[in-house]
Amino acid sequence: MFDPSEEGINFDDPNVSNSDEYDERLIFYNWLANSATTSHVCNRREALTSFHPLTATKVTGVGNLVTKAEGRGIVKLTSWCNGHKYILQLENVLYIPNNRNNLISLSK
Repeated sequence: MFDPSEEGINFDDPNVSNSDEYDERLIFYNWLANSATTSHVCNRREALTSFHPLTATKVTGVGNLVTKAEGRGIVKLTSWCNGHKYILQLENVLYIPNNRNNLISLSK
């Protein structure tokens, strides 16, 4: 288990006002919730429990950057809240290996 005190990272004082600043604390989180993305996105093939290859599927991102989705599938995430374990099943997740973060689309 990761112990934040061992790494010297202050998880209690986030600076969320600067979206351009690199936040090294994010390396300890596997998924980020995103209200702007229209699809769930995963950059790790092994996280998909089912996988269907895609060909010539282009995806447009921030700043109109275009990349290619190499597949689509299902990802099951484990979440804990108030001592209860929940399994979140994300469907139609795009596999984009060069995407910086794994994203949960809040609109889905």
